[in-house]
Amino acid sequence: LDPGEIVILGGTAAVSAQIEAALAAYTDGDVIRRAGPDRFATAAAVSEASFPPGVAKVYIATGGNFPDGLTAGPAAALDSAPILLVGDTIPAPTAAELTRLAGG
Repeated sequence: LDPGEIVILGGTAAVSAQIEAALAAYTDGDVIRRAGPDRFATAAAVSEASFPPGVAKVYIATGGNFPDGLTAGPAAALDSAPILLVGDTIPAPTAAELTRLAGG
């Protein structure tokens, strides 16, 4: 294994800084963290880093129950589409990312 880059998804509560430091030994490239203050903002940060405005499709999953987002992964990958998370309402980071993805 010799990846050109390692991307960590989630904050230090999900993947510790010690693990982040240890991962540097597995690449000559960068170890990058995509995270926000919560899972909703993290999903939006991953989307923003990975998708330009104008995507054809966005998958929406509940942020309260991880299997929903997990099962959306293969479909989103096949469609080259982001996955964003919602709760009982649409969180501000999700709404902002939907607006950005729509080109506005």
